Amino acid sequence: MMKADLILKGGQVLTMNPAMPYAEALAIKADRILKVGAEAEIAKYADEKTTIIDLKGKTVVPGFIDTHVHLTDFGKILAWLDLSDAKSIEDIKAKVKARCKGAPKARWILGRGWHEENLAEKRPPTADDLDEAAPDNPVILYRREGRVCAVNSKALTLAGITENTPSPPGGEIEKNPATGKPTGILIESATDLVWRNIPEQSPDEILENIDLAFRKLLENGITSIHWIVSSPSEKRIIKKLAERPALPVRTRVIIPYGMLE
Repeated sequence: MMKADLILKGGQVLTMNPAMPYAEALAIKADRILKVGAEAEIAKYADEKTTIIDLKGKTVVPGFIDTHVHLTDFGKILAWLDLSDAKSIEDIKAKVKARCKGAPKARWILGRGWHEENLAEKRPPTADDLDEAAPDNPVILYRREGRVCAVNSKALTLAGITENTPSPPGGEIEKNPATGKPTGILIESATDLVWRNIPEQSPDEILENIDLAFRKLLENGITSIHWIVSSPSEKRIIKKLAERPALPVRTRVIIPYGMLE
């Protein structure tokens, strides 16, 4: 009898089999289920090398299937810094600094979710604050609500924003009233002045984001997806993924008719 690498017991296994909707335990070998059944029956598949996990009454379900995922967009969002839990500007700076540590100097650092009401300083982070955390990387961090962002000096320079730059229609480049120097806070249409300077991601960056997306899907029990392709450029990324020996998530690709060339 083949022995299991892993046995789950002590809970409820949802089988999706009408003849036996629930079981007490299951045995797994590599990436295959050997047997589902009563604990006494599954115990026969154990040896000294088998890992046995007591579910303590929890339920095991089959992997979920997400039938509509824009994988590149999902990965891009996950790659942004999540600042929703920041309690101070120092928290924001720490997260930015940590992200810069593993990034090439020219790479943009993007984030979202801060709000001055949640910060100990009760003010937005400024360019001076962000310069301390990211002297070599351009940074743009969006506020939780409203079309407002905080950027550092590197981002301001790349956007060509100086003390002489007028605020665009429908927006504001916030400036220090004493010096006229931009503070790094951009409001409404002024945010576009920086955003339009962010380059398209390289294929390697997109692949990094997709790997983030795969990990997040698996963390939430999603083992199969239908990837809805949003742009022709994604087809090149799909070809690169197809060269890998395997993917961590079963992936079906749906390409709109107009992109089939």
